[in-house]
Amino acid sequence: MKLRGEVQKSLQRDKQTELDAVCSELDENAQKGNTRPVFQTVKKLINPFQPHTIAIRESSSKKLTDPEKVCPSWKKYCEELYDGKDKDITMFKKGNCLL
Repeated sequence: MKLRGEVQKSLQRDKQTELDAVCSELDENAQKGNTRPVFQTVKKLINPFQPHTIAIRESSSKKLTDPEKVCPSWKKYCEELYDGKDKDITMFKKGNCLL
């Protein structure tokens, strides 16, 4: 339990140090009149991180979100397009493609 408390205190100190550095950089850019980095930094601080997810529907209407399964599905789809086997393109109809 003692080790856990020390780790948490250390993390809080490191987080505060990082935040102080970001704020000093923010102040510096604001004083210089560099508005673009100021707005980018504020946006990064305010908006939470949201990872980019890829989701598509397979020809069997099954939703795929795993990147390891999405790529082979695209490969199969493109091969079918170039072979001319699939005349009815359903993946790009409105509402079916979630990219």
